[in-house]
Amino acid sequence: MMRDDYYLMEPPPAEPVAACPCCGSSARVWVYAEDLDMPVTRVVMCDHSGDIGPRDSLVYEGCLLQMPPDDFYRETGRDAVRYWNEYAKALLARARSMWNGRAERYEHEPTPMEPWQAGLL
Repeated sequence: MMRDDYYLMEPPPAEPVAACPCCGSSARVWVYAEDLDMPVTRVVMCDHSGDIGPRDSLVYEGCLLQMPPDDFYRETGRDAVRYWNEYAKALLARARSMWNGRAERYEHEPTPMEPWQAGLL
């Protein structure tokens, strides 16, 4: 019997979940069960579900991390949160270094804004 079901992990893991590194929204741990005979996995997903930009999609219209790739799925909630938090930290560090590098290359142009300056985080 096919189940293919997501539900919020209750109680949530004690470790705090970082904000979504893509859109800045909150995120929570979900439990996923493909079917009754398979073990469940946990995944952190972005809570943003409204439209973002010009995306025309039949399935997902919110943040790209509303349904993260398969490598975000973990055996425990704690491991899912750790993976999400490490990804968030790495993605934001990468973005900051790119913004800062761009500012150095184009000193005659305005400095790009950090996401928090634009009200994104």
